[in-house]
Amino acid sequence: MRKLFVLTALLLFAGFAFGQSLQKGAVLAIRNSNELVLKPNVSMNQYLDVMMNKWAPEMQKLFPGTKMIILKGNRGTMANGYAWVWYFESEAVRAKYFTPEGGLVDESLGVKMQEANKILYEYAIDLGFEDYTDWIVL
Repeated sequence: MRKLFVLTALLLFAGFAFGQSLQKGAVLAIRNSNELVLKPNVSMNQYLDVMMNKWAPEMQKLFPGTKMIILKGNRGTMANGYAWVWYFESEAVRAKYFTPEGGLVDESLGVKMQEANKILYEYAIDLGFEDYTDWIVL
């Protein structure tokens, strides 16, 4: 029940973050960083700056038709927690990149994605991602 509440709040926040309504049929891939472990002498502000200004734009270049949104919990059980939403314009866009099992359709893109993820691992020991769910906008 708690997770459902948190995910519902994240979905609502994601809708407001766009400054417009979400497109029907869009896919929201929500990833929580519950157990994020930063490297010594790395501040959360440094990590978030790199995530928002280097990593997210790089991921959007690698995966056209997507957008990355970084979230910070404000109230409730995830207050001060972080998550990100990977917005896919449609199920077809997601299927262009990912198999139904969650693997990449094009393994060469996986190599490029790993290179982009190295940006985050310069600042973090563990990105703290647990389970995930992709959500379809109705």
